[in-house]
Amino acid sequence: MHVFPTQTLGASPFVAGLLPLLDEHVNAASDKGSTSGISELDLTEGLGWHFSPALHVVAGVDEYMPMGNYSATDAVSVSDNRYAFEPVVAVTYIDPRGLELDIKAMYDFNLKNRTTNYQSGEDFHFDYAAGWNVGLWTFRAGGYFEDQVTDDTINGAPVMGNGFKSEGFAIGPDIQYKLGHDLLRLKWQDELIARNKPQGSAVWLSLVFPL
Repeated sequence: MHVFPTQTLGASPFVAGLLPLLDEHVNAASDKGSTSGISELDLTEGLGWHFSPALHVVAGVDEYMPMGNYSATDAVSVSDNRYAFEPVVAVTYIDPRGLELDIKAMYDFNLKNRTTNYQSGEDFHFDYAAGWNVGLWTFRAGGYFEDQVTDDTINGAPVMGNGFKSEGFAIGPDIQYKLGHDLLRLKWQDELIARNKPQGSAVWLSLVFPL
């Protein structure tokens, strides 16, 4: 992540990049498989407003570019093999000695998978977390909500006749530790709702650092 030392519309411009390394396993009645590797490159450009020492708002756009291996016949792939872009708005309230609230709302526009001619529908989703800061530690509960707005299509026709729209909701614990200017974060999420999508649990270990 890099924040530019200028002001635009009263905000600080920034760019950020994320290159996930995934280890995925599927154990379903119809199919089984596992894979690991680099997934999509996520680039973000945006503006950040700091209305007070505690209240921060970010607006920007994410672009997703497939980087990892993809197979149309395997049970699982680290890449979705399609480009996408995503407007984003995030709001954070942080009291260094108390309450922390986070929400990040996104709307996805997915391009076509050129291997299969499959195009995922537009998707509204948000990540959320609520927690408490104690010294260098932050303890949260958080997860995500997803509601697909438009149909999945293949060769221009709705998938399965009804668009195969997905819906999801997850929640779980989230622990963060401050390492100087860096942040080390571990979170686990369990999907309580998963319609037209695999259902399971996820563990994320992330390190955030300035460039």
